[in-house]
Amino acid sequence: MLSRLIFSVPDGENYYVQATAKQNARRALPEEIIRQLFVLSLLHDYKYPEDRIHLERKIQVGRERKRADIVVLDENGNVLVIIEIKVETDQHSMAQLKSYMALTDAQYGMLVSASVMQCQMRSDRGVFSAIRDIPLFDVASHLLQSNRVPEQTMAAPMTSVSILVEYLIAHIAERLVVSRLDAGMTAQSVRPSKKLSQRYEKDIHTLWVSRKHIKQYLDSHHFDYKRAKDELYARGILISPDSKKVLGAGTDYPGGQTPCWKIRANHPELGALISEPA
Repeated sequence: MLSRLIFSVPDGENYYVQATAKQNARRALPEEIIRQLFVLSLLHDYKYPEDRIHLERKIQVGRERKRADIVVLDENGNVLVIIEIKVETDQHSMAQLKSYMALTDAQYGMLVSASVMQCQMRSDRGVFSAIRDIPLFDVASHLLQSNRVPEQTMAAPMTSVSILVEYLIAHIAERLVVSRLDAGMTAQSVRPSKKLSQRYEKDIHTLWVSRKHIKQYLDSHHFDYKRAKDELYARGILISPDSKKVLGAGTDYPGGQTPCWKIRANHPELGALISEPA
């Protein structure tokens, strides 16, 4: 990837760098080299079109105008992803990224240094959750937008996978994440903001979802519960539809065993959408 960068010495003294011929050449400081490398990654790994990638986009922060390092726009010209490049990352860097995401209504954000990559997703309710990676560019969706047909002929039904992902995103704040039990059998957990409906154990990539809770969600969205269960089980996403789990096990949350769906959280079809709180 480094060999693809374009270096120049226009003043005969200082090196300048650019990811592509369309990008402006900028002084090749360490942070700038990382930024230009990531522009190449957005183009070649994530497959985003170059016209959607903008550097130093202005963001109004109170009375000041800040500049986001890299911004990726969606098909409507709205901010989809904000990427901040740092030589070293810290808590202030993450707070800055989240504030930029909130101000621009960006759904995804990423903090990048030479050795660290941290990703965030922001829900419609403004709740931030850590995720593994930002999404790849949806080529199929882009082609569909470019060749739009009348709305009445485009009404594609939701799939079982998409309704499950929609449910998980809608109820991220209710999830209790338990990474492991220590020697004293005390759970290290991230506390939810609402009544427990899910339990996620990161170390074994397993998610338990209250069967009653997800059935209510599917019913409210007019999606057949049995169809969703059978299709997800056939795809290997749903490990067991009849599991039982104490959702608050190892914590101070009360409650007995709950009938649950047991889900393989790292299934390829779920991608980066199973969020891991920081």
